[in-house]
Amino acid sequence: MANQSGTCPKCKEAIEPAAKRCKHCQADLRNWFIRHKVITGILGLFLLGIIASAGSNDSSSSSTQSATNTATTNNSPVVQEEQPTEPEKPKEWTSVAKLTATEAKQSETFSLQGGQQKLLYETTGGEYSVCSVYIMKDGTTLDENGGFPEVMVDGTKKDETVLRKSAGDYYFDLTTANGSCTVELQELQ
Repeated sequence: MANQSGTCPKCKEAIEPAAKRCKHCQADLRNWFIRHKVITGILGLFLLGIIASAGSNDSSSSSTQSATNTATTNNSPVVQEEQPTEPEKPKEWTSVAKLTATEAKQSETFSLQGGQQKLLYETTGGEYSVCSVYIMKDGTTLDENGGFPEVMVDGTKKDETVLRKSAGDYYFDLTTANGSCTVELQELQ
């Protein structure tokens, strides 16, 4: 709005009361909100957001209060007992599947929960023994779907490796020659 007093607030010279700009110092005499339309719009939206969120908090607290009032008007005291929380049981490595083979062999189907897993393996038979361990998704086959071995061991060895299999049903497909191969899949449960 224009200055109502007839004097410029900046240079104190006489001006017309309806003037939007001082003819002496060229000061903008419109009010701050009109001069800064973009900032005014942003502030308006910000205030609207605050009011809307306050309104939603009030309605949720009033519904909670009305539920409390309803319960107390029924002459039955509302007692909210805290349930004792059991301390969370520490996770342990659990054997999910185990298989020993001296030739090509498949295991029964086993289920994984998608947690941390490790594969323990041991081969015997000397330096010419070979063992390939595949963990196949149930419903697939190595000869039709192909795949990469989780572990491929030559010689006599005993070790373990970490796996990252998603939750689901799987089975072992072992291929071994010139010795035996024992594998065990464990999951942290």
